[in-house]
Amino acid sequence: MVRLGRTLTIEDVVRVARGEAVSFGRGTLERLDQIYQEVTRLASGPDPIYGVNTGFGSLARIRIPEKKIATLQQNLIESHCAGVGRPLSTEIVRAAMVIRINTLLRGYSGVRSVVVKLLAGMLNRKIHPIVPAQGSVGASGDLAPTAAIGAVMIGKGKAEYQGRIYPGRIALKKAGLRPIRLGPKEGLALLNGTQFMAALGTIGLARLENLLRHSDLAGAISIDGLRGTDRCFDPKLTGLRPYPGMIQVARNLRQILKGSQILRSHRRCGKVQDPYSLRCIPQVHGSVREAYRFAKGIFEREINSVTDNPVLIPEKGFLSGGHFHGQPLAYTLDFLTIGVSHLASISERRIARLLDHNLSGLPPNLTENPGLNSGLMILQLTAAALTAENRTLSHPASVESIPTSANQEDFVSMGMNSGLKFLDALINLRRILAIEIICGLQAIEFLRPLTSSPVIERVRRRVRRKVPFIRKDRELTSYVESLATVIESGQLLKGLPIK
Repeated sequence: MVRLGRTLTIEDVVRVARGEAVSFGRGTLERLDQIYQEVTRLASGPDPIYGVNTGFGSLARIRIPEKKIATLQQNLIESHCAGVGRPLSTEIVRAAMVIRINTLLRGYSGVRSVVVKLLAGMLNRKIHPIVPAQGSVGASGDLAPTAAIGAVMIGKGKAEYQGRIYPGRIALKKAGLRPIRLGPKEGLALLNGTQFMAALGTIGLARLENLLRHSDLAGAISIDGLRGTDRCFDPKLTGLRPYPGMIQVARNLRQILKGSQILRSHRRCGKVQDPYSLRCIPQVHGSVREAYRFAKGIFEREINSVTDNPVLIPEKGFLSGGHFHGQPLAYTLDFLTIGVSHLASISERRIARLLDHNLSGLPPNLTENPGLNSGLMILQLTAAALTAENRTLSHPASVESIPTSANQEDFVSMGMNSGLKFLDALINLRRILAIEIICGLQAIEFLRPLTSSPVIERVRRRVRRKVPFIRKDRELTSYVESLATVIESGQLLKGLPIK
């Protein structure tokens, strides 16, 4: 169980996203109700407060009568349920929910404890709102996606519960919960924030961390299959350019290749240097690790920030600002997607070398009977197609600001689009790495009776439970997808010295 009301880590968010329950620290909820008394006082006062007793966006100059203030919040939720497209995964929705709870618990958003308790109850009883993926421009927060969560909280919208989709009110009832009637500021506090951009980044970072390790494994397998050298990973060499990511990748490669008979068999061959796709693995993979480390700091800061507007500051009342703007997340998500694209590109280049007999010295397309059999030829085409798609996804969404809300919201981040692209690129990378591992292990078996390292042979045995040695032509899609699923689970790395 993840305890809320303290500093939240990316690992905490991932745990909740993948199903863990949440609880609150002592006194956390009571403090919210004390603060909310000030919200109700200010809402009925003479001064206009954005989104509390005024309209929203370009309608901010319109004053709302006191008797309509509660209706305003209900209307906000329903009017902003305008997202379209495929539903976001349960993992992303749960991550966004816990990130929003964490913001609300800070006490600056101005909500009652009943709002936070209902959100937590939905997490703990696994009521998952159906949230369309498209519709957020990443400024004024992720309005349309979060409205889909708010809709379920007021008994509207749709939610998944125990494997079935119900209207929001029915889903709550089946789980023993009841919808709430929102008070002043509460609808806006639910919607106005970066929680979905932060959720995409947080879950994406967890997936990237897994794929960084698999990228090193795949690269090492290809090095041995192509009879490359490990001398370029010598710590005395890598230490001369002391990037932590590069040094860690070189260390991983040395550990994975340690004890390989194949590696020893060609120590004194005539080759002077390996191609960049082998020799520069530490520099390329390591650079993506540096991007990962930078991004992790950004997102850990974000999930512990107050990101709505206006915020209630003690002794100052409500102050309007722009903390909902997703620009720092959009830049970072675009940066990460470029890194993922490079991991895919260098992996595809290694796949191409493995299949090209002119470069590998192995049978064409890694098949025993070339000509009659095409072998693994088309796997390189699939990898090339996925790599090209990732290059397209690398175009930054964060440069695509389009003014909204009658030019009141005239510069937006498009961070949600950046996050969606990032996750799509990760899916493509996972499949490319599966292809590289299939091809690399096929190459190693053509080098028998020499064996690879103990680590790679252990991985080969694990992979062979899903993917056999391909002796004659057969359908390959299921093997790629099956191994990609194993990669996603992390089981391939279990017990291996790969950090």
